[in-house]
Amino acid sequence: MQQVNSTFSPLVSLVDETYSEELSSSYHLSIEVANNGISYAILDTIRNKYIVLETYAFQKTAGVEALAQEIKNLLEQKGNLGKAFSSVTISFFSSKFTLIPKALFDASLTDKYLQFNAPLLDSEAILTDNIKNFESQCVYAVNKKLLQVFQDRYPKAVYLHTLSSLLEILSSSFKNVSGKNVIIHLQQSHFEMIVIEEKKLIFANVFSYQSSEDFLYYTLFVCEQLKLNPENLELLLLGEVEKNSAIYSILCKYVRNVKFGKRSELFEYSYAFDSIPSHFYYNIFSQALCV
Repeated sequence: MQQVNSTFSPLVSLVDETYSEELSSSYHLSIEVANNGISYAILDTIRNKYIVLETYAFQKTAGVEALAQEIKNLLEQKGNLGKAFSSVTISFFSSKFTLIPKALFDASLTDKYLQFNAPLLDSEAILTDNIKNFESQCVYAVNKKLLQVFQDRYPKAVYLHTLSSLLEILSSSFKNVSGKNVIIHLQQSHFEMIVIEEKKLIFANVFSYQSSEDFLYYTLFVCEQLKLNPENLELLLLGEVEKNSAIYSILCKYVRNVKFGKRSELFEYSYAFDSIPSHFYYNIFSQALCV
């Protein structure tokens, strides 16, 4: 049997002094599951204010089932995550996904939609999200044991693909913005690239990368395919990317107008979050809109 950690230390732990476990029934819990870790945020729904953010990374996980065991142990260790919340959303990163226009979507064909892109395993469950503002359905695969960990702990949770929650909040942010808008949301080993024009979703995909050169290649390739001139377009960066990073430096050599985004103004945020850039953890702060 594989050995797993019995204790966990967060990479990031930001907690407002007003947070109280006794008030969890008035809190919304957002959880984001990555390939090698997990983050969660707590929203005080009475004040519409985020008051907790924590993120954990697991050093070594030999496969998804090992990741599921690590997360199960973490949830058991974190007693505050076992409380009864007003609502819970859980987003999964999955490279096996596809977007289907709602008018063409047939729920009986979900497995066939995915099989166009990648083979499905018996160990995978198929989930679907309704992306309301873009009139689309996101169909994606999640490991069954990983999913079961959360079903056991949060039986009434709403499940999402990471791209779905991101699209939902971006549809609100750009509903009154004209022209083509290019948005990139970065995390440790993958990024989402989205193009929106006049309230319509033009492009959305997820790319895995290992270096800044990988990142640049995919970004410029999409621009070329969509006939977007890097000299003219405005590119919005979100997620965990620093201004002094190699990714930002190489991107600015080829794209003239690059700027960082900010957290959604639909919520308030604890002063405790002032220690991190305002474009960090953008996606996890989007989940509450999908309840």
